[in-house]
Formats: sequence, C-alpha cells, structure tokens
Amino acid sequence: MYLSRIELRDDAGRAGAFWKRIASLDDVHRVVWSWFGDRPDRERDFLYRLEGEGSKARFFTLSERQPVDGDGLWRIESKVFQPKLAPGDRLVFSLRANPTVRKASGPAKGKRHDVVMDAKVAARAGGDERSMTELVEGTCFAWLSARAERCGFEIGVGDVRTEGYRSARFPRGRGRDDASITTVDFAGCLTVRNPGAFVDALAHGIGPAKGFGCGLMLVRRA
Repeated sequence: MYLSRIELRDDAGRAGAFWKRIASLDDVHRVVWSWFGDRPDRERDFLYRLEGEGSKARFFTLSERQPVDGDGLWRIESKVFQPKLAPGDRLVFSLRANPTVRKASGPAKGKRHDVVMDAKVAARAGGDERSMTELVEGTCFAWLSARAERCGFEIGVGDVRTEGYRSARFPRGRGRDDASITTVDFAGCLTVRNPGAFVDALAHGIGPAKGFGCGLMLVRRA
C-alpha cells in the first residue's frame, strides 16, 4: 500500500477554473478519482481524507497504487505503507467517519441512519436530557467501540475525543433529492490487539461513505 500526502502546487490558486471544480463534496470526490481512475472500469482501491480549504487544502490517501496527477495542480508525496505491529502496541490515531446504524425493522428497515440523530430521537422520547455534545460523544464512541474488536484494536473511555460533527449535502441528479452524509472526527489513542485484522481495517477503511472521504484512519506510534 501507499500512503500519500497531496497538496496544491504554489501556483494552483491562480487557476480560477480549479476552484469551481471543488465547490462541493461530489466535486472533491471526482478530483480524487482523477488521480486513480486510469481506466473507465477501475473500481475504487483507495481511501482518502481532505483537510483544510482553498489553497490550504491537503489530502491524505491510502491506496494500492500511487496516485498520479494529470492536471499539474498537485504536489504528491508517497511512501510505502507496511506497518510492523504487535499485540499491545499503543498508537495515536485520527479518523473521519460516517457513524450510521441500519434499522432492523419498520418502514426504514435496512436503511442507514445517522447514529446521533437516531439517539437524539430516542433521548427525547425517553426524557433523556443530555446535551447535544454529550449525545455526540456517547453515541459516536459506542459506534467506534462496537467495531474495534473485529478491526483488531481496543479503545477505552477517556482515550478518544469526538469533534467536528457536521452534515454535508450533494446533488444526485435531476429529479432526485439531494443526498447527505454526516461525519465525525475521532482522535485519541488505541491499543492493537490483532495486528493482521488491524492492518486489514486500515487498508479497507472503517464505516461507510468511503467514497466521500470517510474511513481512513491515520496512525502513528504513541
């Protein structure tokens, strides 16, 4: 795998047409695909995350192939990513995820719902007076913790911060309602329990909406 950092070249800010190309989440998705879409039938084999805005925009990607910039707008730095891990290793991590839950019954059965909004509705119905901040922290930590074991790691209460809970909308074409996703940024420390499962989780991402910048976990030694 290759871990890459991709930033705008110094003169890219003078290309007016560029700014129109990344005006929405859907536009960003297409820009990232341009670095990996070497043929029309190519399936996605990369994860990415966008940080910053405008001329300060910076991407991180984890991919099977090195990204290639055909437009001359980006400065790409790639390195081979082959982490050597053992059970018990402590790592600092950051993750932008789309925490959702599938409904098990009712009219919305099988559909994904934002875990925070789902918890908010349940809290109101049950007289739960937790603040929105507390709901975000509690429900999102529970969402990540529920995935930790099969992804080969462990997190403890107090080890993880949740911030940046936000919603983004993007068009789905004429005659269709806009789509939306919510994202949360996690940051903190984890303990590796199963190195093989953990590296596999890093490679394939955690949670849904990977095509829209979610699921890439960045790690370093604690």
